[in-house]
Amino acid sequence: MIDHDPKADLTLHYPALDLFLYDLQDGLGKSAAAVDQKRRQVWQGILNGQLTEAALAEIKGREETLSGYIELLAEKRLRFSPPYDGYYYPVKLGDTFAVMVDCSGKSCDDAASTLSLAEQLQHMKAGVQEHARIIPGQMGQSWLIWGQLPDSSQSPEATARFLHDQLALFPSPNWDQDCRGQGRYQGATLFELQRPDQTPDGHNQHHYALIGLFPAHLSKGELQGIMGQFYRHLMRLFHYRNKILWVYEQSFQLKTSLKAATSTVQTLTEQLPGLIAQPKVDLNSLQQNLATALQIAQPYATNLGYFAEQASTIEVNLQNYGLRLDAMEKQDPACDLVFLRHFEELAQEKYLAQLQTDEKILTAGFKPLENYTKTVTGIIDIERSKNERKLNLTIASASAGLGAASLAASTFNDQAKQLVAVWMPPPQGQTQPPVTSYLISTALAFGVSASVGVLFAWLTYRLLRRRG
Repeated sequence: MIDHDPKADLTLHYPALDLFLYDLQDGLGKSAAAVDQKRRQVWQGILNGQLTEAALAEIKGREETLSGYIELLAEKRLRFSPPYDGYYYPVKLGDTFAVMVDCSGKSCDDAASTLSLAEQLQHMKAGVQEHARIIPGQMGQSWLIWGQLPDSSQSPEATARFLHDQLALFPSPNWDQDCRGQGRYQGATLFELQRPDQTPDGHNQHHYALIGLFPAHLSKGELQGIMGQFYRHLMRLFHYRNKILWVYEQSFQLKTSLKAATSTVQTLTEQLPGLIAQPKVDLNSLQQNLATALQIAQPYATNLGYFAEQASTIEVNLQNYGLRLDAMEKQDPACDLVFLRHFEELAQEKYLAQLQTDEKILTAGFKPLENYTKTVTGIIDIERSKNERKLNLTIASASAGLGAASLAASTFNDQAKQLVAVWMPPPQGQTQPPVTSYLISTALAFGVSASVGVLFAWLTYRLLRRRG
C-alpha cells in the first residue's frame, strides 16, 4: 500500500508572493548629485532601460510632493513583461524609497492550471527574485505570502508550514524556529516568521515574512478590497520595522568608532602627568598630542550628534509603528495583532533603551576629551608665556648690560691709556707708546667695560625677576 502525502493535496486560490524593499534616499550627507544618480540607476532598472528624461523629471516632481506617502507612478503599478505575472509598486515614504515587488507566477504558461502549489510557488519566487535584484534594499526587506484557502477543511497552519518550507525564504528553514507568532486580520489567519540578524555589521539582515491565509467564503472582489488596504498598511508597518532595525545596526558602527576615540583619549590623558613632570616641558610632544586630541574631537562630536539622532529616529518610528497597528485594529475590531505588538515591546525595551543608555555613556566620554584639550592648551600657553618672559628678560638684561658696557668703554678708554702709561712709560726719547702698551690698555678697557656690562645685566635680571 502506497502512503498518501497529505501535502500533495494542498492548494491555494490566488496565491501571491510580495517582497517589500526599503532604501534610504535622502539621508544626511548625501549630495543632490548622488541622490539623482541613484534615482536614475534604480528607475533604469525598473523601466528595463526605457527611462526617458521626461519620465525621470515626472518621478522627481512626485517625490517633492508634501506627503508622507507618495505613489511615484501615475498608473501606480508597473506590470512585468512576460512570462511573469506581477508588478512593481514604488512609493516614497519620507526619506525612504520603497518598492513592493509582487508576483503570482507565470502568466504565459499554458499548463499553469495543472501546476502543483509547490511549482507555482517556485515560479513566484523566481519572478520576484529576478525583478527585485535591481532594487536597492539597504534599509531592509520583508516578505508577504498570501492566498485563499480552498475550503474550511484545509488547515491554515499546515498550509503555512508548506509555504514556508517550499519557498525557503530563510537560510535552512525551520518552522519551529522561525514561526514567532499567529493572529488574525480581516478574516485571514496570519503567521509571523522571522530570523534575527546575529551579526552587528551595520547592515540590516533580519529575515522576516508574514503569511496571510484568507477563508474560502470571501469573494474575489472582497479579497481585492481587503488586500488593497492591507498592502498600504504593511508598506508602512514594514518600513517602520526595518528602519528601526537598520538604525540599531548602524549604531554599532558609530559606537565602535566612538569607543576607539575614547580609548585614544584615555591613552593621551595617562601620558600627560609624565610630560609635564619633566624639568623642562617638551612643548613639541604636547603640541602633537593636542593636535591628535583636536583631530578626534571634531568627528567625535559629529558622530555623537548622529548617535543622538539615531535614538530619536528609533523613538519616532516606534511611535509610528504603534499608531499603524492602532489604525489596523480600529479598521478591524475583531482582529488579533498581539503578535505584532511584540516587536513594539522589544524595540522599546531593547533597541531604544540601549541607544539611550549608550548615548549617555558616550556623551560622558566626551567630557574628558574636552577637559584634556583645555588642559593641554592651557599648559602650552603657560609654557609659551614662560619662554617668552625668559626671552624678554634676557633681552632686557642683555640690553642693559650692553648699554652699561658701551658707556663704561667710552668712559674708561682714556683712563686705561693713562694707567698703562704710568705703569709702562715709553722708552727714553720715544713720544708714542709701544704697541704692547696699546694692546694692554685696550684689553684693560674691554675687561672693565665687559665686567660692568655683566654686572649691570645681572642686576637688571634680578630686579626684573623680583618685579615679575
